[in-house]
Order: sequence, then C-alpha cells, then structure tokens
Amino acid sequence: MNPTLPNLKNKPYGGAWSIHNSEVLAFVKIHHKPYNNTDVQQFLQDYSQWMCGGHTIHGIDQFKHLAYANGTTEVFDKFYLKHTDKRLRLWPGEYFYHQIQGREIFKKFAWINEGPIEQNDVVVVSMPFANTGGIPDGYQQVLEQCEILNVPVMIDMAYLNISKSANFNVDFKCITTIATSLSKVFPVETLRIGMRLERKFTDDTLSAYINQDNPYMNHSAAHVGDRLISN
Repeated sequence: MNPTLPNLKNKPYGGAWSIHNSEVLAFVKIHHKPYNNTDVQQFLQDYSQWMCGGHTIHGIDQFKHLAYANGTTEVFDKFYLKHTDKRLRLWPGEYFYHQIQGREIFKKFAWINEGPIEQNDVVVVSMPFANTGGIPDGYQQVLEQCEILNVPVMIDMAYLNISKSANFNVDFKCITTIATSLSKVFPVETLRIGMRLERKFTDDTLSAYINQDNPYMNHSAAHVGDRLISN
C-alpha cells in the first residue's frame, strides 16, 4: 500500500492552505507586517556559516542538511521520537529538558559515568556543555565508543554563540543531528528561531516545513533572525 496522499494543490481548495479571503488578507496586512519574501533556505545557509564564526568545530561541514525549527527543543523532540526504545545517556549537569525527557519518554536512562556505552544506547550532549561552558569530561572517549557501537548521538549547540572561542570535534559518523538556536545569544527566546543540521537527509515533518513552494513556518521569526545575524 502506498501511504502517500494524492497531490491536490492545483485544485481550487486543494492542499493544506488557508482560504485567501480578500477582506481577511487586508486585515492581516494591517496588523501583521508580512515577511513572506524571506528566503528561508538562504537564511539557513547564512545561519549555519554565522554560527561557526570565531569557533573551530572539526567536521561541521559534513552537516549539510538544514531545517528550520521552533528553537532547539523541536529538534530534540524529533530526535527523541526515533530512539525511545533505547537507553538515554547524559552527562550529569546536562540541560534540564534532556533530563525530563529521559524520565518521561525513554524506557531506560543512565548517566554517562554509570558505566560504558552499550549498543542499545543513545547519547545527547550539549557542546559547549550546559553545566560548565566547556567540554564534558570524557567526551572524546565516549564518542569513540559510540562510533564503534554505532550509537546515535545528538549535539545541542544552544550555548555556542554566547561562548568564547570553542574548539571541539564533531567529526564522528555516529553524530547524526546538531541543534542550535538564537535564543541565548539574542533576546528572542519567544520567537523560537532554531535550526537542525544533519549529516544525512531525514524525510520528516521538519523537512516538510521548508521543502515546498510555500514553506509553512514562522517567516516573521526567520526574518528577525536573518536581520540579527546580518547586523
């Protein structure tokens, strides 16, 4: 069975689009300045380059598949959904959101210092580290273990752009996903301007937001983010 829905976007009310009533469009234009001309793909490319300025992140150029996200948390949740059958591993002192999800949605959880990495683990780590602003103890050794056992890893770079010059390595094939946002470096936490960087393309809902003629994501937030990094 082919689960793909038929493409009806060329029909008068085809697709998941709103009704473009002229009176309502005029009202929205008055009360909300439209930014629908924001080139989201270009913003993501510019953002991925800007975030690395002043830092040395070995292997970051391998993460070419970019998607807009509502802050880092939307990236986290998409990653978690793939791996809830695994055991989540975190360093003590990790960002509380990851700790909550370890308690609520994963079948098993263990701190990194409670034992070696095992084949059914999944690892999440903030770089720079949420608790210290540096590199967590044993980072290189843990990632080498994940590489050998093919354990998936997500890197949370929310703190990168409020940090002094960072130098660390993401050149491991086990790292599938990197998340970052502008919510720490600029006072725009309520606008949810985030980005997912992946080594391989994932055909999921985050990708669906932007890979179409009319990306249905927050153009206003993307516009603000674009102006911030440009200035």
